[in-house]
Amino acid sequence: MKGAPWWACWVVAVGSACIEAESYRPTLVVAVQPETVAAGQPVAWTARLVDGQTESAAVTVAFESDLEPELAFSGRELYPRVAGTHALTARASVDGEYLEASLALDVAAAPAQHLEVTLAESPSVAGATVALLARATDAFGNAVNVGNLLLDADPAVQIGDGVVSATEAGSWSITAQLDEQVVTVPFEVVPGAPDAIALTVETFTDTVTTTVRVTDEYDNPVRVSTELSVDGVEHVVLGSVIYFLGEGTAEIVAVEPTSGLASAPITVTADWSAPVLTIDSPERGAWLSVGTVDFTGTATDAVSNPVVLEVDGAAVTLADGVWSHPIPLAFGMTVVETLAFDAAGHRARDLRAVVAGALRVLGETEPDGMLVRLDEDPAGLGVVERMAEEALEGLDLAKEDDNPVYSDAEKTCRTQLGVTVCVWTRLTVELDQIAYESVDVELDGQSTGLLDATVTLGDVDVDWAGSGMLSDAPFSDSGRGTASQMVVMFDLAFAVVDQAVEVTASNVAVELVDFDLGASADTVAAAAALGVDLNALVGEVVERAAAGVLPGIVEDAIEGAFADLNVTLGWPQGSVLVSRPTEVQVDETGLALQFGTVTTLDTWALDGPERGALVRSTNRPSWTHTEPAAMALSLNTLNQIFHANWGGGFLDVDGGPEVFDIDMAVFTAALPGIRTLVGTVRATYPPLFVPDAAGQLRMELPELRVDFYDGEIVEGESVYAIFLTVSTPVDVALSDNRLDLIWGEQEVWMDIERAPQDADLFFLEALLESFSAGLVLNDYELVDALPLPSIGDSELEGVAVGFFGPDEAYLVIDGRFHDD
Repeated sequence: MKGAPWWACWVVAVGSACIEAESYRPTLVVAVQPETVAAGQPVAWTARLVDGQTESAAVTVAFESDLEPELAFSGRELYPRVAGTHALTARASVDGEYLEASLALDVAAAPAQHLEVTLAESPSVAGATVALLARATDAFGNAVNVGNLLLDADPAVQIGDGVVSATEAGSWSITAQLDEQVVTVPFEVVPGAPDAIALTVETFTDTVTTTVRVTDEYDNPVRVSTELSVDGVEHVVLGSVIYFLGEGTAEIVAVEPTSGLASAPITVTADWSAPVLTIDSPERGAWLSVGTVDFTGTATDAVSNPVVLEVDGAAVTLADGVWSHPIPLAFGMTVVETLAFDAAGHRARDLRAVVAGALRVLGETEPDGMLVRLDEDPAGLGVVERMAEEALEGLDLAKEDDNPVYSDAEKTCRTQLGVTVCVWTRLTVELDQIAYESVDVELDGQSTGLLDATVTLGDVDVDWAGSGMLSDAPFSDSGRGTASQMVVMFDLAFAVVDQAVEVTASNVAVELVDFDLGASADTVAAAAALGVDLNALVGEVVERAAAGVLPGIVEDAIEGAFADLNVTLGWPQGSVLVSRPTEVQVDETGLALQFGTVTTLDTWALDGPERGALVRSTNRPSWTHTEPAAMALSLNTLNQIFHANWGGGFLDVDGGPEVFDIDMAVFTAALPGIRTLVGTVRATYPPLFVPDAAGQLRMELPELRVDFYDGEIVEGESVYAIFLTVSTPVDVALSDNRLDLIWGEQEVWMDIERAPQDADLFFLEALLESFSAGLVLNDYELVDALPLPSIGDSELEGVAVGFFGPDEAYLVIDGRFHDD
């Protein structure tokens, strides 16, 4: 192989290094790929010998680095680990000679393997800027450029160019990321110097709890000592609490002594008294007229103003503490709640019930107190018909003073051949008995207001005897005349005289059907000779006898039946209810009897006024006619009964724990001030039965005054004084053929007039609610005593009962009269 000239120059490595060689001496040529690499990454190398223009095959070389003495390699790959520009020397042995070549290799740091971030100052004051220091190395310890460091932080932290800051004190976090390395740096920020002071207060009955807040310029709380300055009502300061020794106002300021900062002053009011609320009218126990009434009074407070007033939920304006507000009063009981609030939030309350409506005093008659309806039916008006039939059974209509029913004589003379011959014809007939086998009475109502009465006598027998003379020949005769029936018809009119029903018959008509006297031939001939129709004559006599007797007996029977419906009923309190008829009304379906009711009382047992029973004018009930008989009882009558018994002390209660069903161990624990319980209950009003607007019957007990005493009853010195008002829905039913009142869930209002401050008022209210329920149940006794009407031996058996209201306001029992 021919070598190159001696002056020739070869490039043997990256760069412009030249190696001068002798002619025909081979040259070592070495190359690396890539020429720039990250630490730890492989670098491929190639080496060959060049002899003149001819290249030889690849050769094996050894490498040395000026930066990394222990340069790692494997096969034809180098693995540099030190960052920087490596000066590489490659050596090869050729034919016993060593050849060298030089070249450069740029090695960059590998991705960060270790990252360290710190703050120049920690903790930092709010608002201050703090330098952020960062250092990173790769896996081989080479320094990594942190210029690409990514920073993130909590929202409160602001990040600048190599610095961080925060105005909000707290413990925050800063996150730094380089390559795949992430570190979190805690950033503590503390408040700065005091810049402002604020005072807040929470007021209680006789104390004020204060809260003082000192902050830096960024509103971060600063912990420093503060003091309270209080000017005004006498007080004691203990820590953050101010105790007032009297009622009034005070100005409070918080001070930070070191900086001299002072809060804005706060004025507070020490007020543990409720406003003074008075109701001037209406007074407790007032009985008013239905309509609108003005509630008037005063509401004042010596310390906390203004006073806010509400009457039945409506805001009412005060004029120098005086107020007036109209309240609509419906029939019955109206509960009115008045509330007064002072500026401190204390409340005064008055709750009272007033009653509106007309009064029926003791001894005054309620004209429509009770009504009894009898329809045309065997179980209705039929009971009166049966009483009339019983009164008509077994009668003899013949009267002694009517005999003889016929008596006449006539002499007949006839002259023949100068001879006058005279003969006598004489006839006398007497009735011994007018009897009948059966009797039926029908009473039919008419639109004229009269009852049509029809009395049918079946199988009428007329026993008679006669004597006479026919052609001077005497004879005698007797027999029994018969008729299939005799029908007596008449009208019945009704009137009430001296609290009794009077029945008057008129327009009497009698028909004797198929009458045959059954006389002998002599009697018939004598009657014919005398020119009389004896059969017709006797029939007329029988009809007159029936017309003269039967209507009066029916009148008496009906009057007696109606008298049976009168009621006289007494109660242990000395009260008496009397009902007497006031009117009888007849229509096409039957009749209705109207009874006035009146109550009396032996002795008035209460200290207060007698007042009266609550009444109002109502429509009469709309009869259902589902049953043939009915009784209607007016709520006015119920109120009469309850008023009379109330006056007799029915609701008055005096006694100890056993009367009130109280466990004294529980009572004294919850309601202090009483060691030996004595209690009284006084009802300001009688119980009231009223329909509400929806037609629901309600029983109302307004203004029950309950007093609890310790040991003995001393008027005006009770430990507890409460006004209790109760309203209970009432349904009606029948039980053992008596009225049964079914009490619903009661609504209770309480106005506590007097009680110790430490009393458990919730317990007191629960106790009295239970007690009031017992009072309501006791009212059942008065109604249970009311009997259902009876006529003779027939009693009204109730089938259904209901309340019709509000315009009718009657308890109506539908039923049937049945014979015992």
